Amino acid sequence: MNDLFKNHSSIVWPAKNRNDTIVLTCDTALQTIVDFEWTDNHFHWNPEDYSGINNLVVPLDSIWKPDVYLGQSRKKGNNGVADSHPLVTSGGVVYWNTPANLHTHCRIDASYFPFDEQRCLLQFSSWSYNDDALHVEVKNPYGDISKYQDNGIWELLAVLQNASVTYYNCCPTPYSTFTITIILRRRPLFYISNLLIPCLLIVATTLCSFLLAVDSGEKTSLVVTNLLSLIVFMNHLSNAVPSTADGIPLMVKYIAVTIAIVSISMVVTIWVLRIHYQPSLVTPAPGWLKRLTFTYMAKLLLVWAPHYKEVPAADVARGVPIVLLPSYSQQGESSSPGSRVEDAVAVVSQRLKCLTSRCKRKDAAKEILSEWKHVARIIDRMLFLLFLVVTIAMTSPILLQSKPLSTAKQIAMWQGTRQ
Repeated sequence: MNDLFKNHSSIVWPAKNRNDTIVLTCDTALQTIVDFEWTDNHFHWNPEDYSGINNLVVPLDSIWKPDVYLGQSRKKGNNGVADSHPLVTSGGVVYWNTPANLHTHCRIDASYFPFDEQRCLLQFSSWSYNDDALHVEVKNPYGDISKYQDNGIWELLAVLQNASVTYYNCCPTPYSTFTITIILRRRPLFYISNLLIPCLLIVATTLCSFLLAVDSGEKTSLVVTNLLSLIVFMNHLSNAVPSTADGIPLMVKYIAVTIAIVSISMVVTIWVLRIHYQPSLVTPAPGWLKRLTFTYMAKLLLVWAPHYKEVPAADVARGVPIVLLPSYSQQGESSSPGSRVEDAVAVVSQRLKCLTSRCKRKDAAKEILSEWKHVARIIDRMLFLLFLVVTIAMTSPILLQSKPLSTAKQIAMWQGTRQ
């Protein structure tokens, strides 16, 4: 050790000549380990002269080490790299296998959340030496992930490594860069079971509101409850997605479209209720509306409907005007018995006509109300099919659109090459 470090300084360039290039070989293992390897020409000895010693563990401060820094580091100082002791061989090769706790930031594209795949880049580069002085190479194009512990949110697909040359505006000569690409895929099961499936069920119950009988009085309350539930899901989703993420998440698009569908269905439900509870019962349904619903829509939707009548029910409901005849007390005492009998028959006849007219008006009103109910029921069925088609047409492109995910063949190649 004394002979090795005699007249040695840790700040001296480790090459034989100042113009020689030092090759720095890098490797990583995703278990907080970074592996550096380079050759220091100042450390050469004959193992036979030192009882067969082929390598030594030396203090890090006593040798030259490359000033490689993480470009996006969130830490000051040594970037989280520990000052562990390197191993020096008799041939001058230095192995610095050190633990590192790196803190960095990655750009997140949440456009396909929760079916997204993220690629986080970690770029290491020398701050002082350009590529002519310090050239970086990779030992293996794939990082070691055999000791990685699975995460409940993210699935680690691969760790890619490559060396490249980067030009900066400040300097005419390029700098060698060591880039680590960590490929992560989000586990969507939690979001599918807690967000996607409930939203699908809410949309299904909203569609079923068109099949609910109007007389039940729960159509509007059901749709309003579903709308409030979707707003709660949207609030929960906003807390799950990073606020700094790029793009509009896929789940946000889906819930927004669902909220729009439910809102429109609420307006249409109120319109159907307005048709059902027509304020003026003596006003029959228009002829064109009955012809459209009873003749065409009912056959198309396979719904039973009453026979269409050309003569509106209001003509039947007009009845006979009521004219009350004077009672016995209003007639004179001097009337003859024959005239009294005739007057009594006339009164009974007139009142029978009044009762008949009243019954006709009630029957006509019931018929008009029944017509409006049938019209509302047919329109409800039509809107159910319409909203079903619209829901499928608007949600399917969102959920089934192609996602830029890595294929199973690529993942097998990444994970099988290093093993």
